[in-house]
Amino acid sequence: MLVAVAHNVISKWPPAALYGAGAGVLIVGLLIGVLINRQRGHRAIAQRLMALASRLGVEPHDDNGKVETALSFLEEATGVASTAVSESSADASRLRQSMDSLPLGLVLCDESGGVIFRNTQAEALMTSRYGDAIAAQAVTDVLAKDGPTASPSAPSTSTVRRDGP
Repeated sequence: MLVAVAHNVISKWPPAALYGAGAGVLIVGLLIGVLINRQRGHRAIAQRLMALASRLGVEPHDDNGKVETALSFLEEATGVASTAVSESSADASRLRQSMDSLPLGLVLCDESGGVIFRNTQAEALMTSRYGDAIAAQAVTDVLAKDGPTASPSAPSTSTVRRDGP
């Protein structure tokens, strides 16, 4: 019955009106599709922003899929990370200054004997003709003595005298 009524009404419309109505329905459908996909895209972007921010070590808030909330959380997380990096850099700088102020030469090495750090006193000791070779021998001796079982709580040391044994 409804189909018959719709057919009766539509059959009285001119062809231009039918094409216009069809185009209108198509446009409305496309707009609804675009809005739905846009909302999905915003939710996906918000989820990615929240994941990025959580990698920086800050617990995520409930984002409800909103990009603005995720962006504000990301700004907060980058602020926290920036502060941590600044503090770490300041600590490293203070540690370097402390080690440079020691009256003894200090050479820090990794497990394989690679030099990680030399303070200014150690650099001064290494300026002699055989300074590097003497220091390398001392590092080799310490590594051979303690090997890979050395404890970080009990660091290995070696004393090298510049004026002879």
